[in-house]
Amino acid sequence: MRLEEIIAVAPVCVTVPQLAAQTGTKPSKLMEYAARSEDPLPVRYVRGKVRSGFVLVSELDEWLARNTCLYTERGEYAQ
Repeated sequence: MRLEEIIAVAPVCVTVPQLAAQTGTKPSKLMEYAARSEDPLPVRYVRGKVRSGFVLVSELDEWLARNTCLYTERGEYAQ
């Protein structure tokens, strides 16, 4: 097997349904996060499209770091 055949390309973006499946969260809940005024989930749309929202992975990484906690911190986070 050649090296070119085993290199995986990291995704640049993830759709809302894909993100919902990966996080175990309903798409409607993700859209609630996108609609909030403070630190919304950065859902984007291609100009002229109103469906198939997506999130850039780089922005998602930053948002998740700000809006989630580690398992050991969850008691403090929920308060």
